[in-house]
Amino acid sequence: PMAVVDLLEQLRDAAVMAAMDGMGNQIYGDGLGNDGLDMDGFKVGCDNGTLYDSYAGFSRASYTWWKGSVDATGGSLSLPAVNTSYGNVTVGGRSPSLITTTQTLWNKIWERAQPLQRFNAENPANRTAKLGFDAVQINKADVVHDSKCPSGNVCYWNMESFEMRVQEDRMFDWTGWKSPTNQDGNQGQLLFMGNFMFQNPRLFGRDTGLS
Repeated sequence: PMAVVDLLEQLRDAAVMAAMDGMGNQIYGDGLGNDGLDMDGFKVGCDNGTLYDSYAGFSRASYTWWKGSVDATGGSLSLPAVNTSYGNVTVGGRSPSLITTTQTLWNKIWERAQPLQRFNAENPANRTAKLGFDAVQINKADVVHDSKCPSGNVCYWNMESFEMRVQEDRMFDWTGWKSPTNQDGNQGQLLFMGNFMFQNPRLFGRDTGLS
């Protein structure tokens, strides 16, 4: 009753944060890790059939519209090339709303965009210039850096066609403490059951091997 901090509650919070950190890795993966229990991430959801010939049970050879756009040309990052990849996954009025990349590649985009900033000297608010951005917008998509994004990658997301579906009562559901047989102690579990869903893979794209 005199406790200042509930240590067990802090441990549960730490477990949730660790699980979410692992989920951040899986969002760019292929779902094959952990004996196939990992969630199906961007690597398999966006593939063009080169690495993964099917997704969600549909053959990409039979259904070409089920292919994502993958540019493995590599080389030095350029904004015209990013714009081309953006256009490759634009279908009708649907286009990427988010572009994620590494800190290194984000810095290169920042370096190209920052010199274009302009300040009106007559505006008193500009007496202290604010340089830089939290995000750069290319066409309709915000470009942000993500520490989980694989090295050399730029990923194009249509968030209207992306979803994380979770089984009811399995979003880190806490089972409560249990006493294992023949053990002097208690254990509890955080249960999660769900998957990422790329509902229209042709609206997603990935550039690899960039520097």
